[in-house]
Amino acid sequence: MRSIQLLFLFLFSVVLSSTAQLSAEFTLPQSTGCAPFILKLTDQSTGSPTAWTWTSTAGISSNKQNPTLIFPNAGVFDITLTVEDGVSSDSKTLSIRVFPNLSADFSAVDPKGCAPHATDFYDLSVPQSSVITDWFWSFGNGQNSTEQFPSTTYTEGGIYDVLLKITDNNGCEATAMKSALVEVEAPKADFLFDSITCTVPANINFLNTSTGSNLSYTWDFGNGNTSSDQIPSTQTYPSLDTIPITLKVQEQSGTCVDSITKQLYLREYKVDFDVEIVCADTNFTVKLVDKTIPTPLSLRWDFGDGTDDINSSVTHIYANNQARTITLEAAASPACSNTKTYTYEPPKASFSMDIPASCQKPFVVDFTNTSQGTGLSYFWTFRDSVTSTAQDSSCTYPVTAGSYTPTLEVTDSMNCSKILAQPITMPFPISLFTTENNVQSGCIPLTIQFVDSSLVPSAVSSWQWDFGDGSPIVNDTNPSHTYTSVGKYDVKLVVELANGCSDTIVQKEFIKAGELPQSVDFSFGADTICFGDRATFSPTSSYSQPTYTADYHCWVFERTDGNPLITDPSKPYQGCPPIYSAFNAYDTI
Repeated sequence: MRSIQLLFLFLFSVVLSSTAQLSAEFTLPQSTGCAPFILKLTDQSTGSPTAWTWTSTAGISSNKQNPTLIFPNAGVFDITLTVEDGVSSDSKTLSIRVFPNLSADFSAVDPKGCAPHATDFYDLSVPQSSVITDWFWSFGNGQNSTEQFPSTTYTEGGIYDVLLKITDNNGCEATAMKSALVEVEAPKADFLFDSITCTVPANINFLNTSTGSNLSYTWDFGNGNTSSDQIPSTQTYPSLDTIPITLKVQEQSGTCVDSITKQLYLREYKVDFDVEIVCADTNFTVKLVDKTIPTPLSLRWDFGDGTDDINSSVTHIYANNQARTITLEAAASPACSNTKTYTYEPPKASFSMDIPASCQKPFVVDFTNTSQGTGLSYFWTFRDSVTSTAQDSSCTYPVTAGSYTPTLEVTDSMNCSKILAQPITMPFPISLFTTENNVQSGCIPLTIQFVDSSLVPSAVSSWQWDFGDGSPIVNDTNPSHTYTSVGKYDVKLVVELANGCSDTIVQKEFIKAGELPQSVDFSFGADTICFGDRATFSPTSSYSQPTYTADYHCWVFERTDGNPLITDPSKPYQGCPPIYSAFNAYDTI
């Protein structure tokens, strides 16, 4: 028995410590700012100070540890921190620069007028320590600008406040607000009348509802008559027509003018409405908006399910996806009414598939669309990224085992969609196999229990096992086979189904059969070396077939203390790391 004895010498060290001295320390969060400059200071001194004194050449001081100082005036100032611990003191000084703040001012050109009224604005602000770089205007009419000399248009009458905010290159800001700076006049022309009639001659009265100060009026009734009266006389229209009625108003003390034109409908009354459909899985919702011109005096919706509504905009939920007919009855006057109907049936997705009964190649499935709905568009998803927008379609599927779920989405003219998915099971097998307990290597004679794990959609008619060692082909589900020669063997399995479809798998070097060495030995240099020198050991084991030799070695260095590490030479030493060899065979010397 050979052994190597090692001697270790441990050294110890001692770490000495020192005492920190008092040292004043602080930094500035920013060294420049605009008056009033607010500066929050944080003490970073070391040495355990007990007292703090902050002073500045601006005459501002504090005895707090972490004070906030306010510098109201512009200038360059020193800030000094003095710390004390009752025995000693230390100081540190840093400088800041405070910029003078800005003063914002502006004026408006022609701030009074009639809507729509355009006004120009001029910045009158004076720079201080740096140029002005940014302007922000708020004109009170919902509009903003970042120009120095902007303009805006006031489209509504009223009195408006204007704000200007400026910023210079140092980041200093100032704001100016001028209240009631802009005044805009806006007379509003308007009138009421019976705008719809179904009989002629029609006698129409007009009610003036215009607003403004000291207004004058100009009427054009569209029948060749005009008037300047505030409340004009009754006008007569002899025939069916659509006639524009115009009223113009003007402030007598200024130039502000407004006008309005409304239509007088002397005709058959036509009902109209907009429809929006929102579909769900088992019901659908309709959103209806009356669009009849002119606006009905009264209306009634009949939803076709025993319910109704009298509002111009309604939302109604149908409890199921049956076809429904909606009717709107609208009246412009007691003598003028009409109806309109709309029928809607939610879409239904449906299709059939012509699936080949055998494992033909190529494997083509034809799809026939039987969906129902109005104005349908189609989107097929067959597999992976294979899609189609045709009404009927077909798809070529890979010749492999597994299943697919083709889907059809149909969308109607109301953007309602329905989706149908139907599964397809492919008639092809996938050959797979493993071994019992995943045993794939060992010493000859090596017996392996093979396990068929193939994926099959139907009954298997035969298994053809080729174990790669020249032995006969075996037709069995889970055969057992013994390897008697050293080597690495390919294993092939052919699985055939009753429908004639088959698949083949070959696993290269799946089985590894090895043997123990004929002799286990090793060589080394001198059997006596100095402490700290390196000893080299080389394996010299011999094999009956040198092509397959051990590719894993575990060296165990015995001690001579009477407690051997290896007690059973037929088994590996328990302290050896995990084996990553292709063969699971052991021998020991």
